Amino acid sequence: MRTLRELTDRARELANELVDSDFVRCISHKDADGITSAGVLCTALYREGIPFHTTIVSRPSNELTEDINQEEDETVIFFDMGSGQPDIIKKIDKKVLVADHHPPEYRDEVAYKHLNPHHHGVDGSSEVSAAGLSYLIAREMNSENKDLSRIALAGAIGDRQHLPLKGVNKKMVSEGVENGVIEVVEGLRLYGDPVNTIPKSTDPYFENLDKKKKVRTLLGRLDIPTEQEINKLPEESKKKLIKTLSLMLLKQGANAKSITDLVGNVYSIKKGPVDYAADLTSLINSCARKERYGMALSLAMAEDSYVDKAREYREEYQKTILMELSRVRSRIKEHKSIRTVEVDKQPTKGTLASVTVNCLLPDKPVLAYYVDNDKQEVKVSARGNEKLIKRGVNLSKAMSKAADVAGGRGGGHNIASGASYPLDKKEVFFKEVDRVVSSQLGV
Repeated sequence: MRTLRELTDRARELANELVDSDFVRCISHKDADGITSAGVLCTALYREGIPFHTTIVSRPSNELTEDINQEEDETVIFFDMGSGQPDIIKKIDKKVLVADHHPPEYRDEVAYKHLNPHHHGVDGSSEVSAAGLSYLIAREMNSENKDLSRIALAGAIGDRQHLPLKGVNKKMVSEGVENGVIEVVEGLRLYGDPVNTIPKSTDPYFENLDKKKKVRTLLGRLDIPTEQEINKLPEESKKKLIKTLSLMLLKQGANAKSITDLVGNVYSIKKGPVDYAADLTSLINSCARKERYGMALSLAMAEDSYVDKAREYREEYQKTILMELSRVRSRIKEHKSIRTVEVDKQPTKGTLASVTVNCLLPDKPVLAYYVDNDKQEVKVSARGNEKLIKRGVNLSKAMSKAADVAGGRGGGHNIASGASYPLDKKEVFFKEVDRVVSSQLGV
């Protein structure tokens, strides 16, 4: 537990800086983990009566630093970014705090205070997300902020760190259970009634159950109720449904983990805008994809005003991603050690890559890309799975190296990474990623 104690001690240092500030400028990443990081911190600051201003961005930039330097903010804190952009952080002439779980490029010589789990022997890819770091800081600001574990959990789920919970994440949820704001039960990781839920599911994705009519036919054959919530079905019905869905995933080519992850811990949350942590993650992501970051942040601060609108956004996104998934097999391009697929809608690329590598074609990393003709730029999301990582794949290194070769920027985690680069270097980029991944696999 020494490593966790060291991490907590550093979180306390950041907490003390924030408590002593008259105004805090918060910059965080635009995904569920980044937004819940901001939500946890903003709630903690609000409770302390400390004014703050929050901005949600895709990545740090020179333009952002110029804006910050023109402001009178005393303290600036970055969440879910900053550890890998020392050149950007150095340009800010304020007191800069960084709380990031990505592999760091520096330790203490750039930011005023730098909180990164990798510095303390904690794996930032699986044991703590940025939201977990924000929770540690908030908890050190005031012990009453332990109730914010229910919000931070949504961030860990957003970065798929709940399969299973480990390290800081596990400790965080235990504290949430102790404080009565998280309840853990075992069940199917699907929410709602089967007819409306299964055809829309992408985690996991059921390739041959993409229509309500198909699900009704299946349930009728199994004599399973159609309108009852999945996790409230009679035990015998639940067992039959689990067995059938598992077999369907196996037949379509899903990896073993996607099948076993169908059943596991279900996290319900109290005093939140919705009943389940995974539902909160999904709604925050839906708002973020529409660039409605204020709405997403409100949800992450446990406000329920925008839940219905967020559900509309999710419904719209689900239709788009399911359309992309229905034709992904015909669009896939094979390379030696990777697969690539072009998407029609930029926000779908991460989900499409993740679903494909977990539920359809798990033997190679998948790179989903979107061509932005207006900007003459290609944006790529790369996804692997645990089996590929155990074989040596590190997509962060592969994407970073290829982006350098192609004149762009790239990086992230070993299992999930992203990049952007000039359109005329598209094939150069893919060739380099394929080369690096082949080298990592020893093929």
